[in-house]
Amino acid sequence: MRCVVALLLICGFVFGGIANGQEAAPAAEAPEAPVQEECADGPSTFELYLRATFLKLDVDTSLVRRVTGEKLELADELGMDSETVPEIRMRWRFAEHHSLTASYFGLDQSGNDIFILPLIVDDNLSGMWGRLESDLSLDYGRLGWRWEVAGRETDRFSVETILDAAIFNVDASYKRFDLLNPIFPTDEDDADGTAGIPLVGVRVEGMPTDYLNLYAEAAGMSAGKYGNIIDGELGVQILLGKYFTLEAGYRLLSIHGEYDSDDDKDFGDFLSGNWRLRRVILNQILWNNDDDEADIDLSGPFISGAIRF
Repeated sequence: MRCVVALLLICGFVFGGIANGQEAAPAAEAPEAPVQEECADGPSTFELYLRATFLKLDVDTSLVRRVTGEKLELADELGMDSETVPEIRMRWRFAEHHSLTASYFGLDQSGNDIFILPLIVDDNLSGMWGRLESDLSLDYGRLGWRWEVAGRETDRFSVETILDAAIFNVDASYKRFDLLNPIFPTDEDDADGTAGIPLVGVRVEGMPTDYLNLYAEAAGMSAGKYGNIIDGELGVQILLGKYFTLEAGYRLLSIHGEYDSDDDKDFGDFLSGNWRLRRVILNQILWNNDDDEADIDLSGPFISGAIRF
């Protein structure tokens, strides 16, 4: 009898241990890899873009005009050609719907051309048969925050807001020479300035396939009577696996600056002999042009490569 009881106890312990082992097994397999992959592919991604943009420069300003008052297309008139401009961009997705972005490019252009008809340069009448040298340098950078407000769950369509701080520095100069005195400039001037302005906009993306992404974005801001800035592009991205991307598209950057010469005009100065203000006021009377304006347009196709990790 004692042997039978002992045998039953032994069988109970053995089968109980097996049953407990079978129930415990699922608990040991609970942590699975897909959860870790979702975290790695989501908020912790970083993208580095190297871009080349084939920019065409268009510049016109009321500071250089024909005697009729018509503004000149300075880039064409002074022989400023299109230029391939390198640009670096970064994007860090630090949360599921939020990213930080940064970008920078620099542009240097110079021109040298002979003009036959007289010009008005900075309200000074320039004679016939002269030569005009010019230099333009532009540094442009952006730092911002992107917030995906729609479409993240589908992975086929998304909309994100753009809130950036744009900082640009412009340095422009010219030298005017008479053909009878080609060595020493008759007149020259240099102006530079740095400004920052917030940009607000939107970006829309659509993915017709797992390896193709189409997007369009635009951002801008008005600075009231001092001008405005618009920066936009549209393009296509080809995803080459998990870590590499090729990108191509078209970009337009437009900067408009305006200076109201009404701020400097005073009738007493006109009568007292301020000849520069006399020219400004006469310019307004003759050509109805009371503002000094400058427009800088940069546009052209681009191509870039990106690494993502």
